[in-house]
Amino acid sequence: MSEDKKIKIVFDPAFFEAFEGTQEELDELMEEIMSQFEGKTAEEIKAMSQPVDWDELDQDEQEQLGRAFHNATNDIKPTLQ
Repeated sequence: MSEDKKIKIVFDPAFFEAFEGTQEELDELMEEIMSQFEGKTAEEIKAMSQPVDWDELDQDEQEQLGRAFHNATNDIKPTLQ
């Protein structure tokens, strides 16, 4: 994959709020997550993805996903075409 198409992984600060391990364990978990996407194209990542049924998530999961989506899209500005 070329450098300009490299996938960038950004963790929302709230993503690990419920994590109860050590900083070393958290670092290892983040590295493990990032390694799953290393060297993969967007198409390969999409093929690995699974749909989420919002109604099957508990309230905490819905709030966490909602915050992550809000933070991920916060810098996107709508434009008229």
